[in-house]
Amino acid sequence: MNEEYVVLVDDDDHPYGMAEKIEAHKSGLLHRAISVFLFDKDGRLLLQRRSASKYHAAGLWANSCCGHPRPGELPIDAAVRRLQEELGIHSELSSWGHICYEATINEEMKENEYVHLFTGCFTGAYSLNPDEVSEIQLEYPRSILSGDSPLRSSLTPWFKIYLDKLWKV
Repeated sequence: MNEEYVVLVDDDDHPYGMAEKIEAHKSGLLHRAISVFLFDKDGRLLLQRRSASKYHAAGLWANSCCGHPRPGELPIDAAVRRLQEELGIHSELSSWGHICYEATINEEMKENEYVHLFTGCFTGAYSLNPDEVSEIQLEYPRSILSGDSPLRSSLTPWFKIYLDKLWKV
């Protein structure tokens, strides 16, 4: 497996270095990330269930797509790339701001990310990469927040944070 590197940033998203991706997650180093939220014509959000082979948060539900810009890569370009790599989707994306968060994934992994958010339209065409995604589902974000949603107990830590920050009233 080739090593992947993430861009280390300060609290204002100014880059100051890079680190191997798994080491950044083990050490909880603040790094740049992207998250994509694709909506269908009815306002439902495309969710993905992470592949069982992922090194963390395997089998949990997340927003449409997540990832990290490579050193020298713009966040929008990383978002377009990851959409294609994970879901086989081409969508015009718009910036939706950013979120900074920290979350413990497990005893060995911590997220500490400055996340560039993007939105786009889901038209129904996709091709799942089984190394990344096991299935997809369309849901209204507010319905996931309801206490009776069966998905609520199987969400990635970062997707819970996104739901609470972006949709909770």
